[in-house]
Amino acid sequence: MNETKMDWDNWRLFIAVARAKGLAGAAIATGKSAPTLSRRMQLLEQQTGKELFHRLAKSYQLTDSGFEIYDRICAIESELHTFDGSAHGGNSALVKVSAGSWMTYGLCQRLDLINKDVTEACIRFISAEAVLDISRRETTIGIRNNRPTQANLVCRKIGRVQFAVYATKKSTTNLIQVQQETPSAAWTREQLKALHKVNAQKKQSVFFEVTSPRNALDIAYSGQACVVLPTFIGDCAKPLKRVAPVITELSHDQWLVTHPAEQYRPQVRLVIDGIYKAAKNLHSL
Repeated sequence: MNETKMDWDNWRLFIAVARAKGLAGAAIATGKSAPTLSRRMQLLEQQTGKELFHRLAKSYQLTDSGFEIYDRICAIESELHTFDGSAHGGNSALVKVSAGSWMTYGLCQRLDLINKDVTEACIRFISAEAVLDISRRETTIGIRNNRPTQANLVCRKIGRVQFAVYATKKSTTNLIQVQQETPSAAWTREQLKALHKVNAQKKQSVFFEVTSPRNALDIAYSGQACVVLPTFIGDCAKPLKRVAPVITELSHDQWLVTHPAEQYRPQVRLVIDGIYKAAKNLHSL
């Protein structure tokens, strides 16, 4: 194997481990086993002569040296994606759009609004509940549930997100649990605690859990359970209907966030404007 290619491959894996804050998440993202990732990280530390990670019981945390190298590698990665036309066609700009599962789902259904005026770009949708770091170019555009506090980021308010419970029929009471660390998943978890007690007395013990929010929608369509959804998804997901009022404690504002430097790249700017229009369209439903 080419030595230069192998070195870059190791740094690519380093970025994955740093972003996932551990081997398990990086293994899923890269397709490499945890032992392989561990060996590669040890090799990089030997080559650089620096400790890159604090190895904790359940996570890998970057050291100061690791953060310094991480920033430099991310900058290189961003430049390579920008100028390597072979990766995504000609001289197209790579624009990474990071959003939660449901916003990503909605945006992908509105591509006509997003790329209406764009002529050259590769638009990469990153469906992630975690917040990616725009300053380090982990993403170009972020859809956030909180207004960013960093002074070096540009943000625009999109609208207000509301949640409700949806089902095909009102008699359905069994909630689907999404195994994600989100406020709606936590709310569902609390509701299920009480529901488990009631159903245990009735000797009913079949519940559904999913790791992907999209699969929760699939189960709800089957009529076997109800699901907590943002109203901009649920109100359009026929034959599902709201079976309870809006869950006020889950309501929040949503923001489109970018790095100020991206506004000076013409094609990227067009994608940013398109994403904003598509997101506003979702909130107007």
